[in-house]
Amino acid sequence: MNIPGYDDWKLAGPDERHEIGNADGETCNRVPEPDEDAPRGYRPKPCEGVMERPRVNGKPVDNFVTCDTCGEIGD
Repeated sequence: MNIPGYDDWKLAGPDERHEIGNADGETCNRVPEPDEDAPRGYRPKPCEGVMERPRVNGKPVDNFVTCDTCGEIGD
């Protein structure tokens, strides 16, 4: 018995990684570091925060962006 598409499914790699945000206004999508105490098979969800430049009086002050939720700095 040959199921159509089975070979493609069986040989497929893991899900594509999410693109992480590195520009002002993009979604962060960063995943926290693995935790050895997490249950087996646990997959953390990507951060849903928005990347933004630090601003003073509405004007950007630095050349880097940070996430408004997790605080990660963009590349």
